[in-house]
Amino acid sequence: MRFSANIFLKGEKPYKFPANYRRNFTCLLKEAINQGNSGRDIYNKYYTDKKQNVQKPFTFSVHLPVKKKIKQDDKSFFVLDDDKIRFHFSSSDLVFFIEVYNGLLGLNNNFSPFNGYKIEVKNFYMQKNTPIDSDEVVFKTYSPVLVRDIENRKGKGFISFEHKNFEENLFFSMRNLCKNFIDRDHELKRDQVEILPVKCNAVPITNYGGEIGTSGILKIKAPVEALQLVYDAGLGAKRSQGFGMLEVVG
Repeated sequence: MRFSANIFLKGEKPYKFPANYRRNFTCLLKEAINQGNSGRDIYNKYYTDKKQNVQKPFTFSVHLPVKKKIKQDDKSFFVLDDDKIRFHFSSSDLVFFIEVYNGLLGLNNNFSPFNGYKIEVKNFYMQKNTPIDSDEVVFKTYSPVLVRDIENRKGKGFISFEHKNFEENLFFSMRNLCKNFIDRDHELKRDQVEILPVKCNAVPITNYGGEIGTSGILKIKAPVEALQLVYDAGLGAKRSQGFGMLEVVG
């Protein structure tokens, strides 16, 4: 399940966004679900326990109308040439999806998560949801896929498609995702999954101080239910922070 919406900024121009802007959208989503009683229950389930990293059943991507990138007080910012931001959201959980949709629809216009700018969220429309009916799918990334460097825990936290352990580590991420949202008693097997970077680029990730992600085209072979899950909830690490959103292209 997925939808798109426009987010309009209100404030002094030129509009400046911090380069690690995905954190601002995480705050926006938390505010959206933490409004009604049912939303607060979901908020408590996924966000209250600070000691435990609870996997979340969603991903999102953002299109910023970037004019240029600047440095100010040793921080990086994007200067926007328009007041409209395109926001895309996808979830494998219907209840979570409804709470986010309704929460954004009824958001107080005085809420200001973006560098002091007030916002208006409107022009919602449901995106076509592609049912997965094959065990091999070609995906295009809407937002970069982050893959944890499991072996080198003291080094950089993520690896790109160029790394020798990319496929192996992305498999571990998919297996954990399936355990959480399909069936804990049914474990995804290594020989069930093949991941082939078809046309990819390594992209810098500002959020984590010079980390790396992967954008482009990925061909993935896996059980249908696993492919449907990564399509709905995202692929890789930090999905709920705006990474790993996919679109079916073949």
